[in-house]
Amino acid sequence: MGKVKTGTTSEYDASDEVELVDSLDEAEETYGGGTPTRMGITADIEWAGTRNPRANRSTTLDGLNLRPVLTALAAYRAAVGRVAEAGRGIERAERAYGAKGWHAQLVAIERTRAGRAAADRAGLNPTRRTFERWMSGGRPNAANRARIAEAYGSVRAERVERERGAVGRAQSAAASARHAVAQALSAAVSDRYGAEVRFREISNLTFHP
Repeated sequence: MGKVKTGTTSEYDASDEVELVDSLDEAEETYGGGTPTRMGITADIEWAGTRNPRANRSTTLDGLNLRPVLTALAAYRAAVGRVAEAGRGIERAERAYGAKGWHAQLVAIERTRAGRAAADRAGLNPTRRTFERWMSGGRPNAANRARIAEAYGSVRAERVERERGAVGRAQSAAASARHAVAQALSAAVSDRYGAEVRFREISNLTFHP
């Protein structure tokens, strides 16, 4: 294909980018090493602002500089890994604050500054003697057991919410990394052919030397 004048091309939406990047990821995994220079694709192709009238057209694009695409793919995979790790953070937080009994909950809130602050907010302020009696086997009354549960629940909720925030930030970073992959491919094709091109409804995508 020669160079063509570019027209106004529609942008990818999030689902388009997911499909495209998943296809590129699979293509690189199948290719298995080195930097390809050609890409075969069967898809609904929008070329220079014009959609191909025949759905699922197959074409081969040659002379592509795909190194930036592969670099962006690597960054995207790393970002996806951080999403998974952040998700495990929620699981760890839920396990760490899974105590049921009042004694275990009291120990947990007493050992951290956040826990002691939550106890103050809940109105749990026993004397030192009373606290030591509870720790050595004495039993708080119902009102204080409720305060312990409230403080513990507050600390647990705060910890889980922090982890959820980390997940949200990781997901946002992964979405940005995915967008960067789509942009890198568009730039590679545009640099080679002088046209903005979009690929949707991809049924096949392969890399070649």
